[in-house]
Amino acid sequence: MVSLVRDHPILCLLALSTALRIALAASLPLTPDEAYYRLWSFEPAFGYADHPPMVAWLMAVSRPVFGDSPLALRLPFILLYLPLTAAVFETAQTLFNSQVIARRAALWLNASLLLSFGSIFATPDGPSTVLWALTVLAIAKLAVLGFNDHPETCIWWMVIGELAGLGVLAKYTNLFLGAGLLVWLLVTPAGRRWLKTPWPYIGGALALIMVAPNLYWNATHDWLTLHKQFGRAVAHAFVPRYLGELLVTQGVLINPAIAGLAALAVVHLSRFPQMRSGVSLIACLAAPALLYALFHALHDRVQGNWLSPLFPLFTLLAAVAATTGRSPWLRRLVWPLAIILGGMATTYLLAPPASEQRLDHWKALAIDLRAQAHRTHAGFVATSAYGLTAELLYGKPEGTAPVIAIAEASRYGFDPTLTTYASLAGQRGMIVVPAKAELDLSLCFDELRPLRSLPNDPLTEARSGLLLYTGRLTTPACDLKPLK
Repeated sequence: MVSLVRDHPILCLLALSTALRIALAASLPLTPDEAYYRLWSFEPAFGYADHPPMVAWLMAVSRPVFGDSPLALRLPFILLYLPLTAAVFETAQTLFNSQVIARRAALWLNASLLLSFGSIFATPDGPSTVLWALTVLAIAKLAVLGFNDHPETCIWWMVIGELAGLGVLAKYTNLFLGAGLLVWLLVTPAGRRWLKTPWPYIGGALALIMVAPNLYWNATHDWLTLHKQFGRAVAHAFVPRYLGELLVTQGVLINPAIAGLAALAVVHLSRFPQMRSGVSLIACLAAPALLYALFHALHDRVQGNWLSPLFPLFTLLAAVAATTGRSPWLRRLVWPLAIILGGMATTYLLAPPASEQRLDHWKALAIDLRAQAHRTHAGFVATSAYGLTAELLYGKPEGTAPVIAIAEASRYGFDPTLTTYASLAGQRGMIVVPAKAELDLSLCFDELRPLRSLPNDPLTEARSGLLLYTGRLTTPACDLKPLK
């Protein structure tokens, strides 16, 4: 056993970490977002209100084969860690020609809090990160070959285009990788020579072809996803406190020691002449996303998962700095910090503090709401929060009251049954809304009566709780907007 671990440390760590992720994924119920993406998987399409379609496609492949359990829905996302590790290892080998750097980078992927625990959940970030890493690998292969007209280099341009396009179908964050590639082309002599050939443009055309179905879907749905995602970029105020929050949270999520080593690799670039081109390439590819995150942090919060595609790049940079002897004390802190942070994350997921909601509270809430609907002879349960709607629909017993969404109808365009109320008009039902939603329920219901309230709703952003009403549906289509 000792010799196996010594000779194949990456394979052993992958086997152990994958087994732990599978165990955690099997023990945790679906989050509201996962339950929402699950609804998408029943109606595979080229686009949805919130994200591009890759997350739904993966669930749509997994669910019929492995079942509808949380583990079955999450399994493709857990397994994506395998090609991610392979891509990072091969990228390090390609750029730095070092088995030591390649091994260290591949192993340290498992020391990153967000990458390790984020892969447990079925979100767009998993495929986005893997496709970013595979695209970087293809760019690295091209960079090492240098400028020439050999057929192999032309093929790499087409591979880059196809992988980059698939990455955008996972998450629009991957557009920043295209911007990073352009930066590299503009600042390097070989890159500027490539720009005088048709190949970068052929690669770009292939990426556009891959993304075209999602663009067409947006064009036929009032540019719904693009408005939602790119609307965040508009600055409405100057709030500098988010900048400090960004630096702290990202440092913790990647692993503080890895973050420090990655910064050293860039700051001391001149001290690594044999690795300068590889480090410069990685820095160019990461720069646009990092600069945008810094800009966004000046007016709004940068969510912790937004920069996850960059974490494999930071791990590569950290491995370079560690292997060239920079700050050995930081190198020694990587695994102790990983164990401490990983233990805290596992404890939080399985047994959060009393002030926080457990992920399994949704199940008890769903049972409670269904029982309440049965006691009041409700013909339906109406909800205004997408997470609550999705959680109530997941595992809904046969014969229980149907669940309908009464707000943000655009989220449910993939499933007409959620927005077609003709058969329910005139029936009395139970209405469940967040206490702070401030919706004018009289626009869709009459005979409204308060039923009860539930504190600390675990499923929506409204921590103030849920309000329950009974009422008669008066319209065949209901799409309530918050009161001004």
